[in-house]
Amino acid sequence: MLVDTTTLGVDEVSRITSSLRNPENYLTCRLERGPKEASEGRLAMFIGGPMSTYERCRPLLDALGEHVYIGSHQQATVMKLVSNMVGTAIVDLLAQVSVVLRRVSIDRETAIRALSMGGADTVQLFRLRWQVSGEYEESFSLSLAQHVIQMALESSRSLGVDKLPIVEMNNLMMKSAILSGGVGEERRVRNC
Repeated sequence: MLVDTTTLGVDEVSRITSSLRNPENYLTCRLERGPKEASEGRLAMFIGGPMSTYERCRPLLDALGEHVYIGSHQQATVMKLVSNMVGTAIVDLLAQVSVVLRRVSIDRETAIRALSMGGADTVQLFRLRWQVSGEYEESFSLSLAQHVIQMALESSRSLGVDKLPIVEMNNLMMKSAILSGGVGEERRVRNC
């Protein structure tokens, strides 16, 4: 059995699956969450491939965390890329909002409570609490985040979705930060 946990683009997945001698022994397993959750057996996983392969791998997947069978390899891959598009955009937005909240000295718990009462309510507000207070751990490099978003855009285009303006702006913002030298490889995108 091969359980592929890498983040790939749609074209890469197609090349891999078309080259397999035993495709029934290959399972796409796109991971969510981070190292802490991995060590606690609380990963989230988007699974793709043959249902029979998924069923055979259930004991392993159960030990790793929560999983949902999405469908094909391509569908599970797209689900992961969509998750990255959403998560990166929200982290970027909340990072900017946290600067404003710190500047005006609004208590972080009061800010979260107030925001959760209106149109800004989102399950992702927990990230703002960390960003406003500076109580977050580094996750992965800005270069890696930008690479994954570029991969998501290219995969979307290969599926016939040519315009994703917000994701494209997010990608451009990350490229600009990298090129400006204001963010070195050693600095990290936090809480993605």
